[in-house]
Amino acid sequence: MKTNNYVICPICGKHKFPTWEDSGENICPHCGWEYFGDPSEFPDKAWGGNDLSFNDFKLRYKYYISQNPQYHWRKDNYPDIPQVENTLCPVCKKFKFEPISWDDLLCGVKPSDVYCMHCGWKYDEQQLDNHTLRNGANDLSVNELRELYDNKIKENPNYDYFEEMVNNYVPTPHKCPICSEYVFKDKFSYDICSVCGWEDDGTEEGNENEYSGANDTTIKEAKQRFNTNRKENPKYKWKNDKNRK
Repeated sequence: MKTNNYVICPICGKHKFPTWEDSGENICPHCGWEYFGDPSEFPDKAWGGNDLSFNDFKLRYKYYISQNPQYHWRKDNYPDIPQVENTLCPVCKKFKFEPISWDDLLCGVKPSDVYCMHCGWKYDEQQLDNHTLRNGANDLSVNELRELYDNKIKENPNYDYFEEMVNNYVPTPHKCPICSEYVFKDKFSYDICSVCGWEDDGTEEGNENEYSGANDTTIKEAKQRFNTNRKENPKYKWKNDKNRK
């Protein structure tokens, strides 16, 4: 947002940059965004002094805040995060792993959630370096899984882990963790509860303080908001709420 004398940081909204004409480039102490003019013209291009595009920078800041509500760039810089390297699957050599997007990180995706579509090996940085290591993200070592995969290919040259998983998959219905009235057809369904508006992104129901990227809140906060709405209107339902965002 621009005023006559300053521009509010478009990433965090916490810092006031003097106008471009007055001071030139400047860096927000809260999020680290370097102000170089209006970023809306090229929101997906990394330019100026920033290492990410405007959209990705905003997602990264949101991710840092979800992990640490007190995050401050001047104090914390850019914290290291668990990430996936650009590498071939060490088991089948057919699948290329790529870094997790900031959008997915914000939704709670971890490196161990990423797996090879062909053989099923879950990404594990330690197992990448040590092919005899067991009981990491994968119970079996890389060498053991490679032997197992080779045997499956001998039995069926068209074997594919993802296809097998889809064919044998059994859905897991579960109640909405916020209202307990709506039933999602499966875990990680990304369906939206018509009663309270919660998106089923797989946030652990046992940890009410875990941040949900898809819902931009925690289970605890969403429950409090839903309970408040129900107190004001016992028949409240999200799908009928004209004020919802």
